[in-house]
Amino acid sequence: MMPPLQDSASLLTRRPIDYSFCSLVTKPALYQAMVQSFAAAGFDAESCEFIHVDNTLASVADGYSGLNQMIAKAEGRYVILAHQDLLAIETKAKLDSVLVRLTQVDPAWAVAGNAGCDALGRQYTRITDRHGFNVKFPGDAARVMSLDENFIILRKDAALGFSEDLCGFHLYGTDIVFQAHLRGRSAYAVDFHLEHLGAGKIDQSFVTCMQAFQRKYRQFGPRLQVKTPSTRVSLGARSFGTWLWQRKLARRVARGETAAWSHKLKRLTAALADLWYRRVLRKAYRLEGLALDLSADAPLALRKALRRGRHLQGEAAMIAKHLRPDLAVVLQGSALSLLQGHIRRATGGNHELFLQQSLEANMPKGGFALVTAQANLLYDLLQDRPEVLAPCSVIILSLHPADLHDSGRSVSGFLASARHNGFAVVETDGAAVVLRRAA
Repeated sequence: MMPPLQDSASLLTRRPIDYSFCSLVTKPALYQAMVQSFAAAGFDAESCEFIHVDNTLASVADGYSGLNQMIAKAEGRYVILAHQDLLAIETKAKLDSVLVRLTQVDPAWAVAGNAGCDALGRQYTRITDRHGFNVKFPGDAARVMSLDENFIILRKDAALGFSEDLCGFHLYGTDIVFQAHLRGRSAYAVDFHLEHLGAGKIDQSFVTCMQAFQRKYRQFGPRLQVKTPSTRVSLGARSFGTWLWQRKLARRVARGETAAWSHKLKRLTAALADLWYRRVLRKAYRLEGLALDLSADAPLALRKALRRGRHLQGEAAMIAKHLRPDLAVVLQGSALSLLQGHIRRATGGNHELFLQQSLEANMPKGGFALVTAQANLLYDLLQDRPEVLAPCSVIILSLHPADLHDSGRSVSGFLASARHNGFAVVETDGAAVVLRRAA
């Protein structure tokens, strides 16, 4: 069962409250996992409260009205508006320090989050989601014009709320930023790492919210083009690009193409770039100075990374830094076969390289290091067959969160299982994660 809404009488004995978490709940199991995750990260019952609106059986409140109701009930110094499918990675102590530093830099800040865009359209994101592990931006904070809705922090003393004349489940993050600006306050994306299990959805309700948002704010201030983490909105400014983007969006939604069609556009753009690279510029894909003969169905992401010289760049750097000549190496996963040269250089060719699709048999005698892209298989071993990894002292993992999320798992759960078995994360570089067994 979900924790009940807190009443004012029960709060009298718990003050002061640092954080009030407010969530709209449609899936109780996800919400319970979110609450437990934050409690384990130090957001305990003594200093925090968790409030929710139950939308399980029907949508009784939306992102504007429902969150306003909970903000009014909240007693914390900070009100956190959190999606039900979030998991904590960093601690309460980290968020405390982030907000203290932000207040020192800008005492007038009123709202913050982990993802947003500034006035120039540059995006600042601190997250692990299905699109990437440990995504970060330079610095501790960046002033923004919009915020993603997955995690929003309000200063209670700023007395902010969402527009009463808007409704739905989209763009309320940008609405609260605009409400802050109308009161002379500021908004920031901040360095607080979370895992988000969900994926964005673009459907007719999204288009309706976007159109209503534009009608409302066109009457205020200068003519603007505002970029959000999920869309672009035009507030009186004339932009052919924004008009065309929104027109295509509305048409695709009207045809029932409710999938993330923007990803289709990105794939088309990448395919055209690939064609230009190979046919017009007559360049070949190369790795380590060797030309690669890619198949016609090779992923566009791979082609893009090769063009930019970034394919497996993080993994190669971690291999050079963390593999020792005295350790045998097990390489698992055909996607990482291109790293064999890096492994041999790092180990001085002192051991035969074990190419394994499974870690059940034919393992090297004695200690070994593991280089793998199979996060789910590694998770299974950590949970069910930890003895197989007992001789392993170093793991270099190419971590792609979508693999775990598609299996109903989380990066946070995987890392917790690794810690339980004596491994600690010592370094990350893009998708590359290095886990080392404690001595």
